[in-house]
Amino acid sequence: MNKTDSDDRVNTILLKCFAGLVLFACFGTAISTWLKVDSGFIAPLVTVLIVVCGASMAAISIGDWKPVIGVLIICGGAEVVGLFTGFPFGHYEYTDRWWPTVALGDFHRFPLLLPFAWLLVLGGAYRLARQKFGRWYAVPACALIATVIDIPMEQAMTNLFEYWKWKEIGPLFGAPIQNSVGWFLVSMIAGSVLAWKDKSTSSLLSIDVLSIFCMFVAFSGFVNGFSWAWVMLAALALAFEDLKHRLNKS
Repeated sequence: MNKTDSDDRVNTILLKCFAGLVLFACFGTAISTWLKVDSGFIAPLVTVLIVVCGASMAAISIGDWKPVIGVLIICGGAEVVGLFTGFPFGHYEYTDRWWPTVALGDFHRFPLLLPFAWLLVLGGAYRLARQKFGRWYAVPACALIATVIDIPMEQAMTNLFEYWKWKEIGPLFGAPIQNSVGWFLVSMIAGSVLAWKDKSTSSLLSIDVLSIFCMFVAFSGFVNGFSWAWVMLAALALAFEDLKHRLNKS
């Protein structure tokens, strides 16, 4: 078995674990919401496993540890700068709900899973864009996909999961327009790092991870009530899968 086959096998196993964790989380979300049951430590623990598993698949799909580390540093660094300066995303602060968090000073908290969540999204977005475009054209396409995903995701992360809150409420599901501009810029820089060490034969399962993650957030939202944000996330998940299969056949 060569390295590519081995990576694909590991990724397939991880995808099954990821899907199982998401199904468990969907069931737990429905039960805790409808029956008013406190999930205790289970919910944050499952969240950790989902993000770590998804980010691991994105890392394996990228196929080189250097761009993986680069994405984590760029995105994590941008968030730290954003917390203290308001650039490039706007003024916001994280709560202690996204466990585990660390204190940075000036009463700011930083979720340790945050850079890995960026990796999960960007890994799938870049691979989806790369299926359609050349290596460097895929960078702005990746940034656009990631930014579009974040727009409805904002409502889930602020109102549903309460992971962070905006100090200045904006028109994009509660987020300011500056947040989307910041997401595009940071995703462009991180996407350029992915393109630098791009491997066109990389696994496409990171796209599945992104689709499943978007559908999970949409389901969690629908359980708590209707919002166009959940409709948008579900539509994006289905569109990603459809586009992946169409491009795979062409």
